[in-house]
Amino acid sequence: MKDLVDAALIEDLTAIWKPLLAEGKVKQEVADAFTFDGKIYAVPNNVAYWAIFYNKNVYKELGLEVPKTWDELEGNLAKIKAAGKVPIGQTIEGRWPAFIWFSEFLIRTDPDF
Repeated sequence: MKDLVDAALIEDLTAIWKPLLAEGKVKQEVADAFTFDGKIYAVPNNVAYWAIFYNKNVYKELGLEVPKTWDELEGNLAKIKAAGKVPIGQTIEGRWPAFIWFSEFLIRTDPDF
């Protein structure tokens, strides 16, 4: 982004973001992804949240709590796998969504990759 800022090819949109951040309409983490030298230079085209369903019976059987953090989710998945159960399942209906969880786990565990 530095090259674009230095060449004056993008506009500072901080004034647009500030009220939205103050009102809690967007998360600071989203703004941070578009921030350079304290100024926000972009607006996301889309922010998607991918839900994951869990089997309440398996959680109860293994004494697991619903995770509130990524680390807790990974810990639960390891415990489920250690118990000989499949920790995550997914269909390939519609084809394209099949890559989402692979991408999510990769991004969350090694963002620089």
